[in-house]
Amino acid sequence: MHELCALDVRPDFVINEAWNRYREYWASADFKARSEKASHNIKSEKGGPGTGPSKHTGGTRSFRTYEDVLALDRDEDDEVTPNDVFLHVHTKDHDGVTFIDNRSARFHLYGPCMFLVIFFERYLRYLDIVLLFPRIRAK
Repeated sequence: MHELCALDVRPDFVINEAWNRYREYWASADFKARSEKASHNIKSEKGGPGTGPSKHTGGTRSFRTYEDVLALDRDEDDEVTPNDVFLHVHTKDHDGVTFIDNRSARFHLYGPCMFLVIFFERYLRYLDIVLLFPRIRAK
């Protein structure tokens, strides 16, 4: 859809009424604000400074939806794992080999270890808070 927004001429497969409504919406303040926010979000570095923007090729589908889609191509006994979904949405043409960025490749390689490191860092921070401020414990 974003390719259509950049066009000045209506494509043959879009009817006039729809094209006029699209153009009207794309010119609105609401669309421009949403577009600006989305542009900012896609450029954010979710893994911290220097990690690069978070990327995947999954579009707007949820990972749960991709589990279902991938399961259709498999036998009943062959379960779709979270790793299968990760490889599908973080590799070019969903080939499971060519990662879309270095961050995805690193996470695939070190992901399980990184999960444990992050978990223990957060747990240790929690312990620090509980020990420093004992009255703020969860009830």
